[in-house]
Amino acid sequence: MLYGFIEINHEKISASSKLQVKIDKHYGVTKILFNYYKVEPELTSSFIQYSRYVLSNGTEDERIAFANGINTGLLINDCQTITSFYFIRTLYAERVTIGARQDEESISSRRS
Repeated sequence: MLYGFIEINHEKISASSKLQVKIDKHYGVTKILFNYYKVEPELTSSFIQYSRYVLSNGTEDERIAFANGINTGLLINDCQTITSFYFIRTLYAERVTIGARQDEESISSRRS
């Protein structure tokens, strides 16, 4: 869900200077590795590449830094504006909680 949103709206999303340094560093290392191994990929925007890395393989600290480094506000379905991507952590926590509840319900239903 978030990948698609970032790919579509990456030009509208503003990153802090601290996050931009991380993005540029990641993009540079990626290009060097591709050149070293003679891989000819289609490199998309550096912001898209870094967001894919952080959201799929990044540590929790990297994800939090990514979320805190985004300056663009978002409009959520209920018209509540969120000023950073801090909600990623909140959504993740909710998803884990919901998953745990579903596991507990399936275990209790098996016992019955």
